[in-house]
Amino acid sequence: MKRLVLIFFAVVTAGSAAAQGISQVRQELSRPDYMSGARVEVSEQSDAAAAIRSADHPTTRTSVTIYGVSLFRDNSQTAGENARAVAAQFAEHFPEIAATVSYESPYFRVEAGSFVDRTDAVALWGRALAHFPKAVVVQAEMPLEQLVARNRAPGAETQTSSDAETDTETADTASETTP
Repeated sequence: MKRLVLIFFAVVTAGSAAAQGISQVRQELSRPDYMSGARVEVSEQSDAAAAIRSADHPTTRTSVTIYGVSLFRDNSQTAGENARAVAAQFAEHFPEIAATVSYESPYFRVEAGSFVDRTDAVALWGRALAHFPKAVVVQAEMPLEQLVARNRAPGAETQTSSDAETDTETADTASETTP
């Protein structure tokens, strides 16, 4: 019976946790159970306390999910030269949209557009397919200040090393999809 009461209490507490902050859940757990008088004592390490405080007070978002079109990705000896040629070809066909050449060892990449709405990237992808049949829609996290700077300077060229964050995507957060 005692086990059933504790399971019920845990389910009720977990269900209400979604609507409450972590501090409120801790307070609720420390109150004695009305049937058995049992209490849950919460002890935490200093790192855990800091994590809980940060969860109670979320920080301001510093990055945004963006969508673009990957036009070129290659690691051959002529990849850098080919990437610049693809960017120039894209600029001829779509002068109103910025294309970015980036390098993250061992790949040179050319990506176009930095849209916050995936629908816009898919529309560009559809238009670009006629000239770039291997184009794919990509998703990445980008710092807000980098997004603003990128949209101010169309045709910007960036090179980064393999241990630095790339201009358009990181290996952990980027994904390629075909709509």
